[in-house]
Formats: sequence, C-alpha cells, structure tokens
Amino acid sequence: VRSGVDPSIRLARAEPNRCDGARDLAPVGESERHARARLPGTDDADRHDQREPRDSIGPCEDRLDIRRAGGLQQHSQRDHEGDDAVHRPARSILDVMSTGHSEHSTRVTHATSGGGDSPPKRVTLRTLRRMAERGEPFACLACYDFTTARWLDRAGVDLLLVGDSAANVVLGHDSTHGMPMDLAVLLTAAVRRGAARAHVMADMPFMSYQADDAEALRNAGRLLSQGRADSVKVEVDASFAPLVGKMTRAGIPVCAHIGSKPQQWALAGGPKVAGRIRDEADEIIDDAVALEAAGAVMLLIEAVPPEVAERVVRAVSIPVIGIGAGTAPHGQILVVNDLVGLSDFTPRFVEPVASLGAALQRAGEAWVERVRERRIGGGVYTPLDADVAGTPEDGVTRAENEKRLETESVRSGDPE
Repeated sequence: VRSGVDPSIRLARAEPNRCDGARDLAPVGESERHARARLPGTDDADRHDQREPRDSIGPCEDRLDIRRAGGLQQHSQRDHEGDDAVHRPARSILDVMSTGHSEHSTRVTHATSGGGDSPPKRVTLRTLRRMAERGEPFACLACYDFTTARWLDRAGVDLLLVGDSAANVVLGHDSTHGMPMDLAVLLTAAVRRGAARAHVMADMPFMSYQADDAEALRNAGRLLSQGRADSVKVEVDASFAPLVGKMTRAGIPVCAHIGSKPQQWALAGGPKVAGRIRDEADEIIDDAVALEAAGAVMLLIEAVPPEVAERVVRAVSIPVIGIGAGTAPHGQILVVNDLVGLSDFTPRFVEPVASLGAALQRAGEAWVERVRERRIGGGVYTPLDADVAGTPEDGVTRAENEKRLETESVRSGDPE
C-alpha cells in the first residue's frame, strides 16, 4: 500500500502477480464496483461534503443511477433538451477532410461566425456526462493556440486540452517538466478565445500542485479565472485524494490523470506503460475509485492495456477519457500534432489522418523558390499619385520618397 492510502481501499485480488492476458485482468467482482476509498484524515461527513459539488453538476433528476451492473447508466429514457448540438452520427475524419466540411461542422461554424440566430451551445461537464450515459463517445484533442482551437472547435471536437505537452511541441523540451505556469495560463486563454463551443481543460504543469496544497489551489484558480478554463487536469494517484477534495470544495472541477503519468517518467528513465502486471493494474483501479470519491469529475487514463481501462470504466461513475488505452473509455484524446502528422515521432497508439508536416515543408520550399526568383505572387497596392516614386529632377530621390512612404504607412496603418 502506498503512503497516504488507507489499507481499507485494497480489494480482494487473484494470486498471480503478472498479467497473462484478459483472463488475469478480469473484474474481481461486485465489491470492486462499489468500493470507495476512505480518505486519510476524514470522516463520513467530510467525504459527503467533498462529493457534493461534483454531484451538483446537474439537477437531481439527472444524477446518475449507479446500477450493480457497473458503468455509466442513463437515469431515464427521455431525451435531454438541447443535446442535439453534440448528438451526431459518426463520420470519418478522412471523409470530412476530403469534402472540406460536414453538416455538423458547417452548423458550428455558421453559429460561431455570427451567421446563426444564437452562439453554439457550450459543451459542459453535464454535456459530457450525458454523452457518456448514452454511450456516445466524445472526441478530445490537445492543442495550444487560438487558430488551431478555432478550427478544431468548428470541426466539432468536444473537448480541447491545453496540455503540458506544450513543453514538447511548442517549446521543444524533451519532457513536460519545462512548462511554465504563466505560459499555461496564457495558452489556455488563447485556446478559450478560439473555442466557442468546446469544453476547455487546462493541464497543471509540473510542480504547480505537488509542493503545497495552498499553492495548488491558487494555480488551479488562475487557470479558471485568468485562463478561462472549464476544468483542470492533474497527474495524481490515491495519495492526492485530499488535494482533489480541497479543489472540489473550492469549486474547481478536476480531471484526475491516472495510469502512465508523463510528469513522473523521470523516475522510470523515460516513457513507461502502466498496468501491465496485476499489482499495478489493481493500484490503478484503486486510484480511480479514490479520486472519484474525493470529487474528481472526470478521469484520464494513459498508456495502459485495454483490459485495465475497461476495469476503470466499470469501477467509476464519471466519464473516463483514454489515450493509448483502447476503446473502452467514453472519450478519446490525442495530441493534435500527432494526429495531423506534425510530429517526427508517432506513438504506437496514434494513426495520423494527415501529413501536414510534409505539406508545411513543401510550402516553405515553394516560398524560398519564389523569393529567389522574385515572383512572390499576390497583389500590389496601387499608387494614388501618378509619380509617387518621385524623380531626381523634382529634387526628391527614390530612396527619400520610399522612406517618406514607409513613415506614412507606419503612422496610418496598412493603407488601401
């Protein structure tokens, strides 16, 4: 049992220590589905208080019916009014790319651009929970700037994560440790400005929440108040349950990142798949149960065998997002750079849908050739005076006239 975790959360386990396939990772039993962690230093009343903000996401009649069969269940058969904005038939990304648009993306773009009667309906935590209840997968991508967020939002992506992976794909570091907190706030705000519809989640950078609970609350609050995020994500295990509880009581929606945690890869000497042996798989289930009990509104599970992700989905009643975790999670997320072919290295679980890196390189090469051949293309600004360049006979050299025009352009902006 890891430090800070009450032994009472441990569940009955099978004897083998190693996973030999789906048979060894089969559900332990009903007790696993209903077990809830006892948080260190809290009593039953405290645990109820920690769960209340999460349970109050929707009206009482919309709360989840946790059935003995496990997993997210729909509380009633009635359709929820206003959910049509996110309930849509699945369509291949390649189909959309080949046609340039889809019916859904056209509707979202129309509303975003002001052409509709009202702005697009924002994807909220309640939206994501209802999609999970209906068994409708929701699409997530990690992105880091306004322009990308705007296009992905128009495409109908349901959740945009401003990941600490910006340290890799934006800043060029070889780990996520180089992500500054101030930059995380700025990038989150940029993505929020680009996303009129999508739920925006902000990653909490390395050492922005591990050292001190008060500092963690302040930093998470910045991501919500300054970055305008809808939720924050932290890489945690069950020992962080008290912190998740404090964030929840403060009104901060928390997505708990479990499984393989990139901020801890330095301990293993590099990237590590989690949950391949039985004890590790059991610990991931315990983490999921404890963090939900503390108030987490979502889970993100990374780089685990699909059987482990399936157990997590059965063990909790909140939406689960997966990356490299099979198809069982309610949502799926990738780094957008990997999806569109901008990365030199592609993880095993990524199947790119485009090759924008090669296309961008070709565009750069074409521009270099144009410049060298003095055929830059495009239009030019037409003069308003017949002899705007001036002549030596007028006493104004061409260089002096160009300097005057440049000064006037700076003062007045880009003239027609």
